[in-house]
Amino acid sequence: MGRKGWTIIIAMIVGAIIGAVIGYLVGQSALGSASGAVVGLGIVAVGSGLIVLVPFDVWADLAEFGQIIECCSSFVVLSLASIVTLGGLLLWHSLALAALAGVGVMTVLLVVLCWQERDAMRIREAELRDAAAMARVSVDSYRSAHRDHIPEESLMQFTYGESERNWARALRELSDSAERTEYIYVAENDEGLLIGAAMGGPERSNHPLYTGEIYFLYLLPAYHRQGIGRQLTASVVERLVEQGMHSLLIRVLKANTNARRFYEALGGQLVLEEQIEERGAVLDQVGYGWRDVSEFLLVKAHNVPVQ
Repeated sequence: MGRKGWTIIIAMIVGAIIGAVIGYLVGQSALGSASGAVVGLGIVAVGSGLIVLVPFDVWADLAEFGQIIECCSSFVVLSLASIVTLGGLLLWHSLALAALAGVGVMTVLLVVLCWQERDAMRIREAELRDAAAMARVSVDSYRSAHRDHIPEESLMQFTYGESERNWARALRELSDSAERTEYIYVAENDEGLLIGAAMGGPERSNHPLYTGEIYFLYLLPAYHRQGIGRQLTASVVERLVEQGMHSLLIRVLKANTNARRFYEALGGQLVLEEQIEERGAVLDQVGYGWRDVSEFLLVKAHNVPVQ
């Protein structure tokens, strides 16, 4: 679940707690306990909605189907936790016990949702038939990630047709190679649709310290911050280690702060800065290095099934 999703959940929980307490107190003093619960639930809905929709601009995120599902799941979790909390207030007359019960229910439901999300994803080695879907993922994620970093004219030169041809050529070359040193993995959602792709192989500049390199890592924006990028990277890195490449270099545009934070969170050290020319634009690029890739392989045991 992404940062935005967790922000939404936290905001809704805050609204729920405020609404529950105010509703209970108002109901107790004016309407009686049973009516107090009804008032509390009403204020929970209104308070949560205002807290989430106004400051956090949720409507902009609802354009992504994944965010719609995320928000719906969050609402279900919140509603059930709120009902348990209010019920606990009426039954035990203890805010501490009621809050504990509500948090417990919420935690269990979130664990279940995260477990289902984990089972819905699958990572596997790419096949030739994936070229068109990989092109869609590559172009869409590339344009989304770099719209503020690359001139639009240069950005639009990266087309679906060109990307599909490049992926198809790379996949054919890999399938025909007797001694493979490059690997391509893709991620699928529960409907079998490709949502991410990664490719890696020997480091391309003959760097004296780093033997392996991740050439590409593409992931649709709706699936960011769910551990899928880590899994894709780890899947490729595992194959590189099998070929004796135990150190790693990943290059990224200097202006791409989101990607840079991602690699830094994985333990990457900033080891180079350079300029490149890409589709007529001169861009600043940095490189993150890992002298030992063992930490990448730790994520293989978590979150997403790999085949």
